[in-house]
Amino acid sequence: MDRISRAEAQLDWDRELKRRKWDRAKIRFAMFDYDRRLHGAISYAPAPAWQKIAVGDSADRIAYEAVKRSLLKQGERFSKLGAASGGSLTSTAPSLVRVPCELPSGTVFDSISSVMKIVHPRVVTQEQILRSAFIAHLPPDVARQIGTFSSSVHPERATPGLYQQTGTRRLRARFDLAFGHVEDNEGITGVIEIKAGNASFDNLKRKGEIVTTEIEEVDGEIRKRKEELSVDIDKMLDPGVPRSAFRLSWVVLCRRGTSGVDPDFETTS
Repeated sequence: MDRISRAEAQLDWDRELKRRKWDRAKIRFAMFDYDRRLHGAISYAPAPAWQKIAVGDSADRIAYEAVKRSLLKQGERFSKLGAASGGSLTSTAPSLVRVPCELPSGTVFDSISSVMKIVHPRVVTQEQILRSAFIAHLPPDVARQIGTFSSSVHPERATPGLYQQTGTRRLRARFDLAFGHVEDNEGITGVIEIKAGNASFDNLKRKGEIVTTEIEEVDGEIRKRKEELSVDIDKMLDPGVPRSAFRLSWVVLCRRGTSGVDPDFETTS
């Protein structure tokens, strides 16, 4: 993981402030030096931001860049409001700053392996069951962050690109599981697409689709819904996902078939 030292971050922060002529504005305290007793109330959050992301004398570079962008965006908003009003700026609600906790790809792969050692394929009939089992096998310190600003695990995260057609509009699809940052696409560290259903590996290999347990109506006919694996592959190849991110297609089927499956999985970048 790429890290940035406090000294390096301080120089970068000072450059950003000078470029905007904010080096004497109150925002200058927000990253490193803010102390309410010395500086009074401040509208920026988090402040001091460095303490929220630092471990020792350094921080994850992606986390630093995310916090920096957030503070600068707040500064631009306050600057425009101040110019428009011609007066002092009152406190406004700060924007959310998300700093994902550290989650190495190896931890994700270990959790998948742990799940596959115990789950029964005839019980895992839906993607939601497999996803829940995965979350249950994450390290507790990672799982407890889900739903907070520090979460690195994001079920149903929107894709960077547009895929689904609704009338004349194209909408974003969703990854079954994504890792890293939930809003900044450059902060995505990995994506997983999950398939689970009533099929054999032979059928998946031949047709590229599985039959799910969900019911749908097509041309007046009631049948179990089919899902194509190619849709998942298209999403994982989204050019908005960083090349360094891992991409996994995780499939659990009720019947093995006769072809056999290599139990190992590979990552692509």
